[in-house]
Amino acid sequence: MCGGLQRNGQVGDLQQFREVVSELRVLARATPVHKDMMIYGLKQLGKNILYTGDSVNDVKCVDVADVGIAMGSGCSAVKQVSDLILTGDDFGATVRAVKWGRNIYHSVGRFLQFQLTVNLSALMTIALGSFFLAESPLSAAQLLWINLIMDTLAAFALATEPPLDSVLAGEPFKEGSAVLTPTIWRQVLGISIWNTLVMLGVIVLVPPLTGLEYGLTTSPKDSGDWGDAKKRHMTYIFNTFISLQLFNEVNCRKIGRRDFNVLESIWGNWHFLLVVLGTLAAQVLLTQYCSALFRTTPLDRSEWGGCLALGATPWLIAVLLKLTPERWLASVKVDKLVNEDRTVENRGLLKLYNDTAKAKIKVGAKKDGESDNFSKVK
Repeated sequence: MCGGLQRNGQVGDLQQFREVVSELRVLARATPVHKDMMIYGLKQLGKNILYTGDSVNDVKCVDVADVGIAMGSGCSAVKQVSDLILTGDDFGATVRAVKWGRNIYHSVGRFLQFQLTVNLSALMTIALGSFFLAESPLSAAQLLWINLIMDTLAAFALATEPPLDSVLAGEPFKEGSAVLTPTIWRQVLGISIWNTLVMLGVIVLVPPLTGLEYGLTTSPKDSGDWGDAKKRHMTYIFNTFISLQLFNEVNCRKIGRRDFNVLESIWGNWHFLLVVLGTLAAQVLLTQYCSALFRTTPLDRSEWGGCLALGATPWLIAVLLKLTPERWLASVKVDKLVNEDRTVENRGLLKLYNDTAKAKIKVGAKKDGESDNFSKVK
């Protein structure tokens, strides 16, 4: 069958094997030879393999597979070479394990996508504000609040997303694959650029359009406090920036290439709802009642509506970005943007420690050998 399995673990006729596997759904009454050919052939095709077995004939396949699972009622030889053991012989637990494993990977991607977007957006907003307003548009207290949203609250919200059945439809993650995929980088760069454009519009266009024009010389030293126009403008900037991040946090629930429904099963994760709605409520309280601390002034309903309307625009931009081809990022070396140290051995200090430890072992072994030889001579 398919040229047989060679001694080097290669299928004789890989093209015929590919044609057979493409139509294969169930392999009944399989012999150990058939199982070995299936495992090695799929590995030649670059597939990730999960194998479940319980008898002595399955030992080799369980050991060779990427993930080997032994049944709890199986023989001890299979359990010794397996990666997981189903103590209750519940095969459905395998599917749940795969869902949770992929979901952990997705949770890391969600959090990094949100955090990088907030970082880039805040950096560009401060740079633009300092250029056009001659000072940072975000105060130190506001930046602390943004940092709390970006780190603690975002991790709590995005890391508690339960696994959905849709995670099983995607391609499995290969060993050594990057967490920051081109899909995630497309969203990070695209949303960050859009946030920058929105904040540029709020910084430059809002004062003349709303009649809040003021001179750049207005400062606490001149009047004892900012004028109402300048304080209201700064409040627009602060509220719009927070609104952009809150709506983008909902976007980050989905990191797939064509995952458009960012509201899917959102009511099933009360942690996420608590964080987002709690952050929004805290933002209202900080803006309306903590003006002295956060350098804001109370806004009316129409002003809040304008800030929230601008903040909701990343939903539309995220949809448009997911419709663009990922090959547009081919010219951008995304791996160089963030240096992901995929192997711990590459770390300089750890490598030096390992080399020192190996040298000590060799010296110790040499001394032991010399003492043994000396005792033999004696």
